[in-house]
Amino acid sequence: MNRFSINILGLPRFVRDGSTMALVRAKAIALLLYLAVTRMPQTCERVIDPLWPESLPQAARKNMHNTLWAIGEALGDGVLEQDGAVWYLAPGVAVDVHVLEMPCYCCGSAKPGL
Repeated sequence: MNRFSINILGLPRFVRDGSTMALVRAKAIALLLYLAVTRMPQTCERVIDPLWPESLPQAARKNMHNTLWAIGEALGDGVLEQDGAVWYLAPGVAVDVHVLEMPCYCCGSAKPGL
């Protein structure tokens, strides 16, 4: 099974099975990071405005389509999923910053249930 992770801390990196994957398009990186941080399915309309504020709606939709294609080409399957009109990270994608949201029981600084 392919394991895919997004490392946001430091320079953003996209890693599949221990190998860093090349993704050079700034908007593609921004889209993936946005989906990783929000943890919520997003409609194209929701992400088009912040990513292409200067574009006309038809051009922005085309840019979004091209960006989604570029992500698929660069990173392969199992990274993004679509359900109707929404896009989200596949459930198996690991994101490094999500670990920071978990309580730390090893050092006694967090109490269960808090």
